Amino acid sequence: MPRKNKELEKEYNKNYHKSHKEEIVARHKKNSQLTGNTKKKSTALKSWRESHKYEIQEYQRKWRKEHNNPEENRKQWLRRAYGLSTQEYEDMLVSQGHVCAICGNSRNGKYLPVDHKHVPDYETMLPEQKRKHIRGILCSDCNKALGLVKDRVSILERMIQYLKDYDE
Repeated sequence: MPRKNKELEKEYNKNYHKSHKEEIVARHKKNSQLTGNTKKKSTALKSWRESHKYEIQEYQRKWRKEHNNPEENRKQWLRRAYGLSTQEYEDMLVSQGHVCAICGNSRNGKYLPVDHKHVPDYETMLPEQKRKHIRGILCSDCNKALGLVKDRVSILERMIQYLKDYDE
């Protein structure tokens, strides 16, 4: 009900409470039982979620379908995960010539992953703090390779030497 006229709002609320009295009383009774007891609240919430599992899933599917906006999702992901705006990401990509910083492969219409130092507590940092740990933009293969060796230069050097030893 829009708040244009307080008297109309009062009248609306009065009529609403009259016509929904049983629902309101039941809701207040349930809420008063749960107030102050977080264990009861938690148990009640789990129970409710379990009994409404399929309705919740259907609602979530419908919401995702209606709100599916890949560009907006990408924008939010860059901000949350790396503290970057889409413009900052594009600027980095332009400075690298639109290719992976290691192997030089282009993205072929796909987004290239952002590479960052794996420092303790990275996941809990604020976006502004995350930005200073970004190293560049890599293709998926190079990004995975660095992840598999845990960013350890000594392993990479041994891998290079291994390849040189067996190169014919």
